[in-house]
Amino acid sequence: MKGELRLRLPPLAALGPDAAVAWAWLQRGQVTGHGTDSLRALGERHPGATAVACVDVQDLILLDLLLPPLAGRRLEVAMQAEIEALLLEDVAEVAFAHGPQGPDGRVAVAWLGRDAVQQVVATFAAVGLRLQGVYPTPLLLPMKDGQPTLQRCGEHLLVRTARDHGWVQWLGGGNADAVANQLRARFGADGECAPQWIGDAPPGWPLPVDTAGLPPEQQWSGALPSWSLPLPGTGRRMPWKAVALGVAAALVAALGLQLQTWRMTAQAHALEQDMQQQVRQALPEVGDVVDPVLQAQRAVHAAAAQPLVAPEVQRLSATALQAVPEWAGAATRMHYRPGELLLQLDPVLGPGVDSADLERWQQALQAHGLSLEDRGNGRLLVSAAGPG
Repeated sequence: MKGELRLRLPPLAALGPDAAVAWAWLQRGQVTGHGTDSLRALGERHPGATAVACVDVQDLILLDLLLPPLAGRRLEVAMQAEIEALLLEDVAEVAFAHGPQGPDGRVAVAWLGRDAVQQVVATFAAVGLRLQGVYPTPLLLPMKDGQPTLQRCGEHLLVRTARDHGWVQWLGGGNADAVANQLRARFGADGECAPQWIGDAPPGWPLPVDTAGLPPEQQWSGALPSWSLPLPGTGRRMPWKAVALGVAAALVAALGLQLQTWRMTAQAHALEQDMQQQVRQALPEVGDVVDPVLQAQRAVHAAAAQPLVAPEVQRLSATALQAVPEWAGAATRMHYRPGELLLQLDPVLGPGVDSADLERWQQALQAHGLSLEDRGNGRLLVSAAGPG
């Protein structure tokens, strides 16, 4: 009977045909077999089988970005700008994907180096398995009536709250209360609900546990999300019918607007085009211009920045934004040195730094093993080893 392999890969540094992987065999959505074997052995046992995989939590960056209500190409460009600001390197070197934008403006974004994606694809091809998708680590967990699903994975906690949304929470330090408070805040209105667990909850876990933990083989049995990391040779198909209907609806609505509204819109558009043209002339290295002022500021600051070790600064900045998503788009400058990240918040775009915000941010970062110090004038020092 036709089935599907689902796998959780080891760290990519150890990935190869003979690397041991945890796997499950699904038929009609049910787990009918599971275990740990090499990819080569799985390819010999299931030649040509369809496979989906999720990468190790330490290889994938997964976080929420808070973006304005955009659509289509403009949403892609805005996300690329945010990711490029986090990477401090060429965004063309990473493969990124995102889920749908929620009503609160948050978008789940994941990325991985393009070389790493090529490595995964080549390894599966070498053992004769047809790789169909590479998903963020938590998004293969099962779901139950909108109830959060949690699984401990080493020093991390995998969390899935919806088909297209989840995250990775750091458990280091043994402060279960701090981690639980961070989860309550991110669960929102459902913060008091009892999550279901794959396996057992960590010792001393303060949140209620709904039932006995599900067996480990169920960790792969969830419905696949609607998005995954892009694989080489695949692209996103444009929904031309939906685009055409949307354009038609926009034209009908536009015909009903008053002439004064048209004039104001034309003036605003002309001003935006003029600003974009000035940015392109002054800073030819900037590609698509979404926010001329913010992108110009970032380009000027980036030109003066020193070369950085991308993986370390990437992980520190991404972890900070995962803990405090509201900083996304609010930082106009980042200065990195080993173990520390100094952020300059925009006084217009960013939130004000008052004692309540500072205490809340410190608690959120502490749950991820980071500390926060207010350096004044909108400057915040995020440190992995305590304030400097």
